[in-house]
Amino acid sequence: MEEEIYDEDLLNNPFLKALQKFKDVYAQAIENLYVICVPSEPSLQDIKINLEFIQTHILMPSSSGAEVKFFFSFKQLFCLNF
Repeated sequence: MEEEIYDEDLLNNPFLKALQKFKDVYAQAIENLYVICVPSEPSLQDIKINLEFIQTHILMPSSSGAEVKFFFSFKQLFCLNF
């Protein structure tokens, strides 16, 4: 059984194009080295890409605690090293 490989040119990704239109959000994410989770183009079918949707895909690290924490759309997301 051969595994299918998916490859996408991120320069043509609708999410990334929309993010770049929100210049202040994009600049803040880049400047602060936030993690931007870019959905694949096929997963964006019938999705309205607005500011709220974009903000749910930006992970902002928190420096508190031993485990790695991210704020995900104003909620905490915990990533632990196993």
